Amino acid sequence: MSTLAYFPAPHPDELLYSLLARYRCNVGMPGVMHTLDGLFGNRHVVAAYDLPGHLAALASRLPSGVKFDVNELIDRFTLFHYYTAFVSAGVRQQARKAMMEGAASAYVRLGMTAFRIRRLTHLRFCPACRQQMLTEHGELYWRRIHQLEGILVCAEHGCVLCNSQVEFASGSRHELVAATVANCSAKAQPVVVVSDAAVLPQLKQLAMRCAELLQNPPAPQDPIEWTEFYRQQMARAGFFKLQATIHQQRFLAAFHSKCDAILAYFPQISGCDDWLIKLVRKQRTAIHPYCHAMLQHFLELEGLSRQPFGQGPWCCLNPLAKHVNSQSITKVQMHRNQRHHVGVFECECGYAYTRNINPTTGKISPPRFLRYGPMLEPVLRRLREEGWSLRAQARLLHLDPKTVSRLGRELDISSVIPPSRASITDVYALSGGDIRKADGELRSKKKTVIRASPLRIDWQGLDHRLARKLEELALAMRDMVPLRQLTASALERALGYRGWLINHRHQLPLTIAKLTAVIERTEDFQLRRVQWVINEHSQKHIPLQVWRILRAAGLPSAHRTQVEVILGANLLPSNVRRR
Repeated sequence: MSTLAYFPAPHPDELLYSLLARYRCNVGMPGVMHTLDGLFGNRHVVAAYDLPGHLAALASRLPSGVKFDVNELIDRFTLFHYYTAFVSAGVRQQARKAMMEGAASAYVRLGMTAFRIRRLTHLRFCPACRQQMLTEHGELYWRRIHQLEGILVCAEHGCVLCNSQVEFASGSRHELVAATVANCSAKAQPVVVVSDAAVLPQLKQLAMRCAELLQNPPAPQDPIEWTEFYRQQMARAGFFKLQATIHQQRFLAAFHSKCDAILAYFPQISGCDDWLIKLVRKQRTAIHPYCHAMLQHFLELEGLSRQPFGQGPWCCLNPLAKHVNSQSITKVQMHRNQRHHVGVFECECGYAYTRNINPTTGKISPPRFLRYGPMLEPVLRRLREEGWSLRAQARLLHLDPKTVSRLGRELDISSVIPPSRASITDVYALSGGDIRKADGELRSKKKTVIRASPLRIDWQGLDHRLARKLEELALAMRDMVPLRQLTASALERALGYRGWLINHRHQLPLTIAKLTAVIERTEDFQLRRVQWVINEHSQKHIPLQVWRILRAAGLPSAHRTQVEVILGANLLPSNVRRR
């Protein structure tokens, strides 16, 4: 393996394709095959402008003074971050590996072959950037932000991009063509003719959003996580008619009213809305990053016009937490209750409250308690043991006495309050018979107890109680009819600590171990359903036929063999009719 003696210094935002083309021009290689052989050690490498391959071989041949490793070549000089901005971490890694070894599979990994927005036919440039390059660098080069699919204007100057004379269909797949004054003519035709000048600012905003993906790509998320993100934004913008149902007509009408002027320049996606519906539903196919950018642009416009609860973060109102009244809530779940927009504000400590907006007056209601979370149980037990009255407990917890009583029943805390160490009778006797003075001294004593006793969570005791409750709850749920699968989320909801157990798994080792032990795989749940149907049919004297059992258990015919095995293990062969 030979090391290159020279490699050109990169210009700002230069494409790797442009670097390699300038290398060929500066070195004066006689042919493209000799260039590829010197750069990659392989003369069959495809000169891709967006996701080039065999970059590990190129990085190993760079001169010692050029300190670019293979990952830096991918991140700084290709369009990798643009095409992988909205895919999972696994897909990103597979695409990166494909670019290190060979680019043929990178397009397949990212689903680019199914994109409605097609790849470029010509390399492009910005007229304003062209003049700036000649002034500052004395030569032209291909910029990354000009070659992004879907971008029609320059993200810096807002000028409509122009097609160069470098056309991919007319040249060789292995050709490296540098940008020159000849192929980037000042009289080149623009990629589109923008008749409405009011559209240019929106096209520039979209170009800036896409260009930002190259420098600061978002954290990798699965398609389901992106769908959840968009649904939260749509709920905040008021496009939900029920708690989990999108008002499709209202959403599409609002999108087209704001974005039809942009869609007019994209005939591939302007005539149908299936890509838009897929983004806000469960995503099963790859969707072009420009479509993501367009939806985010629309939701941002809607969000600016509809911020019912203002910009976050919001205050936590948990009186038992040290961070009470601090802005620790960063996300709000929104849904509609009849005609009211309801926001659910939930803190990491588990405390949650709601606020709603009157659609007629636009007035926001005061906070309404929803749930306390795990901090309530140890405090409420201690208050009951110390003999606090129901009203005193309600004052401390900032709740109604009836709500405190209900919470005590839900937590299985005895409603019988033992007598206080200093009862009203004792203080009455010590106060010389003044009942008002006695009551005042008793209240003062209880307030002192509040200030002197910090409210801390007994994690060890809470862990033992939750583990025991979880085991009892799992046994009870297995006997429920209709049958329910014992999933982690179902158990958390039934326990009353939805999403909280996993967040505090390090403080609750026994509970997490018990949760792991009792949760049920899909295959186990299917077998339990089959066994339950067999028992039910036996008690009702229904013929034990395989097709009947599959239908009653809601299983497809692919499970026929499993049902036959279970029947053979539980019944005599003569009792089973296999049809």
